[in-house]
Amino acid sequence: MAVVRTQLERRALGVALLAEVAAERGVPQRRLFAGSGLSAAAVNETGAYVTAEQELTVVGNLVDACPEPALGLVAGSRYHLSAYGPWGLALLSSPTVGSAIDLGLRYLGLTYALCDISFEQGAESVALVLGTGHLPPPTRRFLAEREAAAIRMMQREIVGTAAHFDYAFAFPAPADPAPYRECFGSLPAFDAPRTTLSGHPDLLAAPLPQADPRIAALSTAECHRLLSVRAPHGGLARQVLDLLLRSPARMPAVEEAAAELHLSARTLRRRLAEEQTGYRRLVAEARAGLAEEFLVAGLSTQETARRLGYSEPAGFIHAFHGWRGMTPSRFVRQEAERAGSRAPQHH
Repeated sequence: MAVVRTQLERRALGVALLAEVAAERGVPQRRLFAGSGLSAAAVNETGAYVTAEQELTVVGNLVDACPEPALGLVAGSRYHLSAYGPWGLALLSSPTVGSAIDLGLRYLGLTYALCDISFEQGAESVALVLGTGHLPPPTRRFLAEREAAAIRMMQREIVGTAAHFDYAFAFPAPADPAPYRECFGSLPAFDAPRTTLSGHPDLLAAPLPQADPRIAALSTAECHRLLSVRAPHGGLARQVLDLLLRSPARMPAVEEAAAELHLSARTLRRRLAEEQTGYRRLVAEARAGLAEEFLVAGLSTQETARRLGYSEPAGFIHAFHGWRGMTPSRFVRQEAERAGSRAPQHH
């Protein structure tokens, strides 16, 4: 799996959590937010977003003001699953550990991660790799710690102690290893070639205790919507996608969408054309993306068709073939085969 970098804006809650850590250590707000263009009021505002660059500036200020050993572990342990909104719920309701990892990386842009994150599988182990080479050197250890501790928190809240992962860090052992042992349950390896979270391939097939295909489908669809409206479309196309994805069972006609956006249908078409897209194309993009997410989440073809507003499955099957060049059942088999190629082989 390729390395994933998150360049989209992210919710400001991640910076708000960093501000809590800073406040507890007496770091003045002016120093914490210097050069970021942010303030405590701004990051605590409901629905606020920040850029990755702004968050990275705040991290650099925190590390500079408070060079406390294992501070990243302190910060990362505050990132509970509930802090991630629909992304966290989608992971929690996924059927298996492997599917949760797939989904988590697919929608990584909805998280607070600043490390590069990739997934690797060998014959004897699977691993999440946390890359920090693109980050300013003073922030690398803190962010590796933060991301690893946040993943450890997710692990506890999703599977408890049922799954075991080994943690390794690409930096020297600390003078006091106790915070690491407390955070990860055992002492991680240090001076490793890379920072990794690894385990046996059997873990991928492990069922999750709160798996629920209905909740998974709904939360994954919301992840898809959130990421789609922040994708590299023009401004109006993003607004149209957001409108379409709000009610997938009854996507509005172009005249209704135009009225909702306080435009004429003619103006809407013209402005979308200026953004190198069109209304029908956006409808197809929204439906195709949601269809894939519903099918992967375990919904039947009939239920997926119903949720997308089709009166009969046949119409949906025909449309899906036009979008993806295959039937929904073939797509599901293909995805199952792809997942199976990553699952452990027993002989």
